[in-house]
Amino acid sequence: MDAARVGMMGHSLGAEMAYTVALDDPTVQALSISGFAYGEEATPTHPKNMLMIFARWDEYRARMTGTNDFAAEWMSTVRTQRVIPVADPQMGVTYGDFVDGSARRVTMPHTIHVLTSFHPGAIAEAATWIRQALQPAPDLWRDPARQIWQLKETATLIAMLAGLASLLPLTWLLLNTRFFSPLQATATGRYHCTGRPFRRAVLVNGLLKWLYIPLIMVLFAIHIYVIPIDGLFPMMMVNGLVWWFLVINLIGLWLFRRWYRRQAAAQGVTLDDLGVSDHPARLRLAGSHLGKTALLGLLLFAVVYVLQAGLEALFIVDWRCIFPYLSDLTPYRVGMLVLYFPFLLVGFLGSGAFLHGMARRPPRATWWRTFVHWTATNVLIQIIPLAVFILLQYAPLLLLDVVPLVGPGGVMATFVMTMFQLVLVLALTAVISTWCYLLTGKIYLGAFVNALWVTWLLASSQVIAPIPV
Repeated sequence: MDAARVGMMGHSLGAEMAYTVALDDPTVQALSISGFAYGEEATPTHPKNMLMIFARWDEYRARMTGTNDFAAEWMSTVRTQRVIPVADPQMGVTYGDFVDGSARRVTMPHTIHVLTSFHPGAIAEAATWIRQALQPAPDLWRDPARQIWQLKETATLIAMLAGLASLLPLTWLLLNTRFFSPLQATATGRYHCTGRPFRRAVLVNGLLKWLYIPLIMVLFAIHIYVIPIDGLFPMMMVNGLVWWFLVINLIGLWLFRRWYRRQAAAQGVTLDDLGVSDHPARLRLAGSHLGKTALLGLLLFAVVYVLQAGLEALFIVDWRCIFPYLSDLTPYRVGMLVLYFPFLLVGFLGSGAFLHGMARRPPRATWWRTFVHWTATNVLIQIIPLAVFILLQYAPLLLLDVVPLVGPGGVMATFVMTMFQLVLVLALTAVISTWCYLLTGKIYLGAFVNALWVTWLLASSQVIAPIPV
């Protein structure tokens, strides 16, 4: 390592940390920050050789830059005039000199906050800047136009999908062993939901999912103004997601109970027909059935975890694509998995009762056609409300340059960004839940497996912080 050629790069909170270090450490000769703006303490030469990359449609523009229209306003702000003391500075132009550390540049890729560090143009800008500032040996340099990181992102996504997909044949194989075979049952049932009742159920489900931001803001209000909860539940991003998922599914279970009473009286629908009980009129499950279900779920989870942890140990990569999804767990984060798992289990039980009970579609001619039909339906039920919510945030942003949901410190924008990740997660849980329901005739195995791997996802990938800054 050449101590005279030290550079730092970072995105979002990582950029803030890199910027803070570079302010206090004169040995840092180059700085590239993206998704973050230099502050009032910056000068024409401090930090040295600073590149700022900020997205055209960054959702944190008000928090980071204090502007409503970054493209039109940023270069004329007091902060920029202090850092780039020239008349009418322009984006995409380098000012100052790399030799004395006064090089300055602001560039604006046309993307959103979470995709800035995955924008080829932004990556090329940052790499070129570091090269110009530090002048590394030519044999250490690669052409920034030849970017192959997309292969890695695609490969780790495929690895995750393949790992989770392995749950399907593995579940079938284990259910055909002598020990787990008692869990098998026919799942078609007599009750099917069609027409107006189906549309009404789907609408109610969508409205409950739209409580996402209101419920999260209620939780944060309780945390800030009533009683701090991060002492017991330290992952506030996870707290918001789990709270929302738990509450809407508790409401869903209450609605399921009311609906069942009416359907039982009018159509003779039974709890065992809906896959929630061994008894037609009472919620009752054999202890051996529950025990084997939990054991099978743990075994399935363990296999997928070993697959991921093994790949990470061998190749130093986890399962991710843009967002972090699944990685190995430290002992502390194992504790987080245990802490949050019961809440997600209740949530997935409620989700299963809705998808495979209230909203269950008629079976098709064959088992496989039924699986495909039910899976497609359940995936759409789970993701369409979130997709519409995302559209309502990003259509105004991309078309009108307005961010509808920002919130204090950008907290609303943060959770809306998380919805991109949630769409894929809920789609995958719908596939797993439907497969397990068709094989067992009950909602419990799918709920248990989904609660385990989604809690693993949250425990391994989310920040441990009192607020989602």
